[in-house]
Amino acid sequence: MSKLTKLLFVLFLAFAPILLFTPTAKADPVQGLGVDVYTFDPSALPERQAYTVCEGESVWTSVPNLDADWGGDVVAGCQHDFVLIHYTGFLTSPKSGDITFQSWADDGFSFSLDGVPVIDDWTLKGCSGSSATVPMVAGQSYKFDAWWYEFGGGACNRLWWDAEGEGMSVVSAQAFSGEPVLPAPFLSKPVGLNGSVSGTSVDLVWASVVEDTLIERYAVMWTYGDEPGWALASLEQFATISNLPEDTDITFRVRSDNDSLGVYSEFSDSFVIRTGFNEVVEPPVDPPVDPPIEPEPPVEPEPVDPPVVQPEEPVVEEPVIEPPVVEPEPSITDKDLAEIDPQSLSSADVALLLEDALQTFETAVEGSAEYAQALEQLMIVAQADDIVVSEELAAVPVLGATIVGLTNALNALGNFGADMSPKVRALAEQSVVSAVIVTQIATTAVGLTASAPSSIRRIN
Repeated sequence: MSKLTKLLFVLFLAFAPILLFTPTAKADPVQGLGVDVYTFDPSALPERQAYTVCEGESVWTSVPNLDADWGGDVVAGCQHDFVLIHYTGFLTSPKSGDITFQSWADDGFSFSLDGVPVIDDWTLKGCSGSSATVPMVAGQSYKFDAWWYEFGGGACNRLWWDAEGEGMSVVSAQAFSGEPVLPAPFLSKPVGLNGSVSGTSVDLVWASVVEDTLIERYAVMWTYGDEPGWALASLEQFATISNLPEDTDITFRVRSDNDSLGVYSEFSDSFVIRTGFNEVVEPPVDPPVDPPIEPEPPVEPEPVDPPVVQPEEPVVEEPVIEPPVVEPEPSITDKDLAEIDPQSLSSADVALLLEDALQTFETAVEGSAEYAQALEQLMIVAQADDIVVSEELAAVPVLGATIVGLTNALNALGNFGADMSPKVRALAEQSVVSAVIVTQIATTAVGLTASAPSSIRRIN
């Protein structure tokens, strides 16, 4: 977006309501004054009151203003002499301040504003009059009440003032109305515009004069150099303008707006402030050079005795003693059968020997070395104290009977042939064990093996 496009966009946002607003036409009050025309008895000067109403189609009922010179003609469409006119309506001044009025009448004339007499010249005379000065407020309507009479001869009635910027002039029809004119909406310009700068941003503040017309927003405008004006709208009495050019004089103005009524104040007095940055950097100034300082003569250090170092005692390291390696006790099945004392066997040893022998019988060929080894293990078990099968194991079908038969045979072997020689007894034991193996163990060795360690116990 070009710089010009941005400018037009910002201006449109800030002032679009001003450009697009079209005020609705209002019906202005009827201009001029209402008139009542009377005739009176010529035997005396009339009072300022209603007399006999003058009738006729040509009789006046209203006038735009007081600016008539009838001379000797018919007055106000009624008759030549002895005519009384009553003017009523409202008078609105276009400016505030002291307003001077001047009357011309032949004969008498008087008027008041809001019931306060301004001019009272109720006498017989030629076309002349009196003056008076009263304070008025611009835009405010005052009730206008005036009386004039013609006794005889020539007749005139005019009223001047100095409120329309042309010196003394006849009060125009625009100043008179049949009804009070509502004050025109008005906004005073903001005052006290001031601000502070921070780099390329400016903070603005201002004040506003309290009016009957509502201030809907403030229009903030600024210019610098040859650049066109920029603007933004603020709902508060402050605004921050950022991203301004560096090291530049910026001129700001503020205006009060009421877009709904199409009323805008004059711009405030200008406020100029310079933005920051782009400052001229002064060249650095070399610091003053101090005169050289003469070094002081060196100070000889005093001799110091060397420190006495005590010899350190040698550190004797304690020898590390490794714990002895304890070889695990070999299993009963790994020992040489000739070295086993049957009477020293524990229940666990008996169960292991019996289990190992039965497993061997399951796979070994009769007459082999393994078979003979298993028979020897059973002979050692038989020489141990009597073995008893638990009631639970004995009740197991087939397996229980096999174990019972084997233990009975082994227990019998333990007490068999006490009076035989050792050689004869050994042969007898082997014969008995072989018979038991052939008849009872061959078909149930596996089941016995699985249950023997937990079911066989020794009798002490």
